[in-house]
Amino acid sequence: DPYLFDFLGIGKEAGERAIETALVQHITQFLLELGAGFAFVGRQVQLEVGGDDFFIDLLFYHLKLRCYVVIELKADKPVEPKPTANTDLHTVRELLAAAVKANDAMTSFEASLVKREVVKGKEQPAEEAVYRYRVDPQSVHIRVVGETGTGREVMWVKGQNDNKMTIVTGKGDNILLGAGKKMTMDPDDSLVTAKSRYRIYEAGMARPIGALTRFADQVAAGKRPADTVKYLGQVDRKEYKGKLNLVAVTLTADDDKFLPKGGKRLYHFDADPKSPSSGLPVLVISLDHDNKEVEYYCFTDFKLVGQLTDADFDASKVGKKK
Repeated sequence: DPYLFDFLGIGKEAGERAIETALVQHITQFLLELGAGFAFVGRQVQLEVGGDDFFIDLLFYHLKLRCYVVIELKADKPVEPKPTANTDLHTVRELLAAAVKANDAMTSFEASLVKREVVKGKEQPAEEAVYRYRVDPQSVHIRVVGETGTGREVMWVKGQNDNKMTIVTGKGDNILLGAGKKMTMDPDDSLVTAKSRYRIYEAGMARPIGALTRFADQVAAGKRPADTVKYLGQVDRKEYKGKLNLVAVTLTADDDKFLPKGGKRLYHFDADPKSPSSGLPVLVISLDHDNKEVEYYCFTDFKLVGQLTDADFDASKVGKKK
């Protein structure tokens, strides 16, 4: 027997996203229509298979059959491109406005950072670090605490120390120098850029917010296809307890010098209004044209620590035991 969804209150012209939203809004009636035994798990549930990310439209669990039931929505008649793009763009702009507001309200923050990168075709070791950031003057202190590079520290303060970074080598960084070697280096030095996709002066939340803002502005100006910036709803990620708002950007060859064949970038904004990182892009993942991960920046244990001082970014203290 066919299912009847008259209670949704939408027309035949509705697209997949509109149908999904309506079903979730009327979840009680939807469950009654499905029949006994169904329990709703979530929408746009992230699933990792072979290192690739997939998103399930609607996920249910059947209590009697003891199995998951996946619903992938397909509309007979697609939504006209312009209305869908406008809806996505409006939502993305709302997320960006909230992110800008949250970022502007911060003077300093501390977080745990997990970073994975592919630079110029070479996969870099994954890093776990304690990350401290001050807005004015822009200051960054990264202390690696994970197995790879343990003990490495990097500190940089805009306009100080000839604008150079103070670095202490960590475990396995350099066979000749060994761990604990202190030095200064220019952020644009080729030895530095060979191991990182971004410069240290691009640290903080302003860079991902600014990048997504440019993509949204290009769509609004008609300089970018509307379907290359999409809001995919709230999703679950194993790294976080709460929900994240997900925006997916299809990258062209001109968007990223490291992705000459294009790819995809996934911006995850903290959706928990009670979280210290509420509204901020706490997780950014980039994939190449083969759907292989090339960027992964994950901020957890986010803390707003008030105004960090010059004493917190004193280069003479780098490398010394706390």
